[in-house]
Amino acid sequence: MQVVLLPIGKGSAPADVGIASFSVADGSGPPVVGSEMTFQAEVVNNGDAAEVKELAFSVDDGAAEPIRVRVQLGPAGTGAARATVKVPYRL
Repeated sequence: MQVVLLPIGKGSAPADVGIASFSVADGSGPPVVGSEMTFQAEVVNNGDAAEVKELAFSVDDGAAEPIRVRVQLGPAGTGAARATVKVPYRL
């Protein structure tokens, strides 16, 4: 599995937002074709300003339509600087 962060858009420098962890969520379905698994990622903002980010979960270089998740993060050093996002995906 490969996790890639890419800035989307033009102009200003990208925000200092990253993925602290990525895993299969507890209680997820079995990893067999046809079942639904849930992936989770802890996203962290290391910047001084609050950020709202749209993340895309793609499989096999975008062979299927990416699943988009929107997350709001507070400034670094606050409790709101981290968030866990969950993405369901059918194998």
